[in-house]
Amino acid sequence: MTPEFSRLWDITKVETDVVLVANEAERAAVAERLGLVGLHQLEGTMRLKRLQDGRIGIHGQFSAKAEQECVVTLEPVPASLSGEIDEIIREGEDDEDLPVLHGQVDLGELLVQCFSLALEPYPRKPGIAFEGFEVG
Repeated sequence: MTPEFSRLWDITKVETDVVLVANEAERAAVAERLGLVGLHQLEGTMRLKRLQDGRIGIHGQFSAKAEQECVVTLEPVPASLSGEIDEIIREGEDDEDLPVLHGQVDLGELLVQCFSLALEPYPRKPGIAFEGFEVG
């Protein structure tokens, strides 16, 4: 599978700030993959740092503006999301769960994975409830 927002980075290049901004086509492809109504912004900054035990830490932040579908009305629900990116990888080891392969990490795919975890799993428009259930 080729990630929709791919930014390969040589993991030997540490202590450098990396800025990632998804273009319109990439955002549309990520929105389709994640079942979003729209994705109007997806960006982040990351820094790789060599740790004492030889592993590489990736720390950064992301921000996104998306629209999800309300699970009750099916209307678009806007969402502004931001979050932290904290990951540790080991140089020389390919990892199926993390986007690391042949000495490169896919920082774009890592950003998408962190963003997807921040999405509301059951988005609802404000004030909307399932009939027969109270909203707390």
